[in-house]
Amino acid sequence: MVTTLQVRMDQSLKQEAENVFQEIGVDATTAVRMFYHKVIATRSIPFELKADKAERDAARKRFESLILEGMEGPFTPLEPDWGDQAVARLQARLKNKAAAKSK
Repeated sequence: MVTTLQVRMDQSLKQEAENVFQEIGVDATTAVRMFYHKVIATRSIPFELKADKAERDAARKRFESLILEGMEGPFTPLEPDWGDQAVARLQARLKNKAAAKSK
């Protein structure tokens, strides 16, 4: 079975990438297939993804504020060891917030 993938992107980005693909000797469809095969083979994005400390700290604060407000969402920590620390910190803040409301 064959399926179609549609992606919206800036026209200049598409053209620049297609120029590189042409230099390499592949078309865009082949390049996307190669990317997907590499994702499957490595079980990861086949290049490094990282955020700088300021971005990570801002994301962490946003995550914590959303949790404290009782909102839910598809949020994931940006650091593998952040989860347990964040949960403990949030539990303490929620307890303090609940205690302050009951006064």
